Amino acid sequence: IVSPQSQPVAANTYKVPLSTEAMPGRVVLRWKKGPLDGINVYGQRGSETEWRLLGRDNRPPFDDLRPLEKPGVPEQRRYRVIGVIDDTEVTPASDVVSVTVSD
Repeated sequence: IVSPQSQPVAANTYKVPLSTEAMPGRVVLRWKKGPLDGINVYGQRGSETEWRLLGRDNRPPFDDLRPLEKPGVPEQRRYRVIGVIDDTEVTPASDVVSVTVSD
């Protein structure tokens, strides 16, 4: 019996699946590695319009441990990730996911 093999996914067409969960003191970003070495994680807070590189992650999940800009004031955060192979971004940006963070 020969098991069917799945088709390999081309990295330049792979859109990294991304979801978030707000927890006390952090936001957990869950993603699937697929054919990648890792991801670059980008974020925005509140009314920011520029994407800020938060870091590189090679194994899911990624934890955003940044404190609130104003303690006690909930804030909206947005995230997107781009897949990386050999330190080069190779995938399109993921869909943007949003979460409200509070103490």
